[in-house]
Amino acid sequence: MKKIIFLLTLTLLPLVASAYDAQIDGIYYNIITKLKLAKVTSGDYQYTDSVAIPATVTYNGVTGNVTEIEKEAFNGCLFLRSVSIPNSVTSIGGSAFANCLRLTSVTIPNSVTSIGSGAFSYCPLYSVHISDLEAWCKIEFSSSSSNPLYYAKHLFMDGKEIKDLVIPSSVTSIGNYAFSGCTGLTSVTIPNSVTSIGKSTFYDCSKLTSVHITDLAAWCKIEFSSSSS
Repeated sequence: MKKIIFLLTLTLLPLVASAYDAQIDGIYYNIITKLKLAKVTSGDYQYTDSVAIPATVTYNGVTGNVTEIEKEAFNGCLFLRSVSIPNSVTSIGGSAFANCLRLTSVTIPNSVTSIGSGAFSYCPLYSVHISDLEAWCKIEFSSSSSNPLYYAKHLFMDGKEIKDLVIPSSVTSIGNYAFSGCTGLTSVTIPNSVTSIGKSTFYDCSKLTSVHITDLAAWCKIEFSSSSS
């Protein structure tokens, strides 16, 4: 009897692993119709080449915003070379792009507020592209390995690599691991507006040789999450 149950479990595993609600234009989604939301997920076949995720999809006559890339959605897609993430996505799940061995760069839109653990683990990333430093500083990274900079080492904004980092005066808090592992940084300027700096924010920025401030009193009031901040 136990042997029969075991064989049935093995038979059902692929069905569970590739569960999804819809395939639209080659992309697999889980759909929350009532909330008009869609989440990119894994499917029967691996994603290959270039994938452009749309901001909205229509399913059964209902149009919903694509707000999430679920955990492991692209995990192990060995032939995925690039992915375009729309400005509607707010969350990237754990191991979402893990083991994508041809993914060398990624653009993170301003809408993203959280990235799960190991989202880009074992990807041969060389560059991370953003367009808004304030939005980047607000992202909640689950761990240092959540941040694609942990692997890429180089951060670009509007196509230009950031070496002399100037935090905008609109930023009040720099989140955990925000620039951890970014070896491209050589200097950073922190404005008086910053009141807190998260855990390991600049950890392992091996070429960072100078930090600039404009007000010593404001600097002394900053709340550091740890000594490695």
